[in-house]
Amino acid sequence: MDKISLALRRGFAGGFTILELQVVSILMIIVTLITAQFWQWFSPCVAEITAREHILFEARIAMQNFACDFGSASVISFAGGTLGIDKNGDGDSDIYYFRGSVDDPNALQRRAGLAGPVLTVADCVSSFAVEEYPPNSNIWQITLEFGSHGAVRKMIFRWNEPSL
Repeated sequence: MDKISLALRRGFAGGFTILELQVVSILMIIVTLITAQFWQWFSPCVAEITAREHILFEARIAMQNFACDFGSASVISFAGGTLGIDKNGDGDSDIYYFRGSVDDPNALQRRAGLAGPVLTVADCVSSFAVEEYPPNSNIWQITLEFGSHGAVRKMIFRWNEPSL
């Protein structure tokens, strides 16, 4: 009992001073910031992972649509940024692929016939090109790009005109 009352009279209650608390608080903040910086470099960004997943999803959808439409095509033509697919060989395109519109300039769209409904095949298309190589074959390349984190997916499809 005597020692406790002596310590209280001297002003020492066994706690920390304000200066000690401030120094420890500043050190904790510095350690937390350093840990956060290290964590940023060793963990992938959530936005980057989301962008990669989205672009792979769009690429799969475009690939499935092209596989269905081009698998039975007899003639393919490309003019004015529009890819025409003739499935029955009568000279008129049955399906059209084109890039963008006023409402959605980065979409790859598909239309059945000249007056059919327009459906979006893939979103985030940065380029759509068709290159023709002899003899009687087309190579078309679609580049899908999404986000600002550099998630890019390139797909190259090759179609050869069927021989009779």
